[in-house]
Amino acid sequence: MSEESSNQPSSIPCIECRAGVLTLRHITYFTWLGGELITVPNFPAWICDVCGRREYDEKAIHWLNMILDPNAGRPTQPRRRTPPPPRPDGLAAPRLQILKDDPSPMSLDTSPRTYRFIPVDILTSGYRVVGKVTVTTHGAMGMLNDPTKSSLEVHDARMARLHMPTKLVDHFELVRMMKRQLHAICMARREDLGPHAIVRGGYTHTVEYTVRLTTQMFEVEGMMELPGRFDFTALITEGSREFLPLFNATLNAILIPNLRVESAGILVNRRMVDIMALLNQRAKPEK
Repeated sequence: MSEESSNQPSSIPCIECRAGVLTLRHITYFTWLGGELITVPNFPAWICDVCGRREYDEKAIHWLNMILDPNAGRPTQPRRRTPPPPRPDGLAAPRLQILKDDPSPMSLDTSPRTYRFIPVDILTSGYRVVGKVTVTTHGAMGMLNDPTKSSLEVHDARMARLHMPTKLVDHFELVRMMKRQLHAICMARREDLGPHAIVRGGYTHTVEYTVRLTTQMFEVEGMMELPGRFDFTALITEGSREFLPLFNATLNAILIPNLRVESAGILVNRRMVDIMALLNQRAKPEK
């Protein structure tokens, strides 16, 4: 497989966004085997540097499937059914239709998507939850702004109360949370938010605005990327993005001074925003 990959070009144009280039990289590939999540390191994939689209080599996928399931490529012979014993009255036994439990291959839970874990720091009105969430190639923006799911699952979750943010209250393998009750989600890397096309709302050229916004519990200061002029009403009420991205942001609890989080990317629930102001519109002190 290494000889074939060496003969392939190092980059090819992306046919989806038509602006980026697909580059061959080696990533950690996740796949499901039955009910178990399998991790495959150093798996070859072509990734677009603009929209984040991924393409996988069919031979590599076939090779991986043969390792995980050796019987995947072998032809199977139908099992012979033994005829039922004759009835004492001489009549033929009635034929019964056998129904097999065959789940739909188009189900979202069984679809062959690529998932990965990203670390998050989630803040609600009363608790701080630090753990990991599973996302697809669309990142945290695609997961939180998905209108078909109103909740999210946090793995390896450590819980702390807001007034004592560093004291561990409890530790769970899995907790469930409602998206509409979240105030902010902090991530260590900007790449965890998702591809540029999703984070920027599909726009190529954006304008940076340094803003300061507040909720009932927190105040956040950071940089927003908008396609044009700053429109607060459109930002809060229009569109389907319920969580707004802020970059190089700092979060502080209003009534708890020792709770301070500095993050490369923070997603703020726009339904929780009370005040938003531009720092370049700050009033100058009177002389």
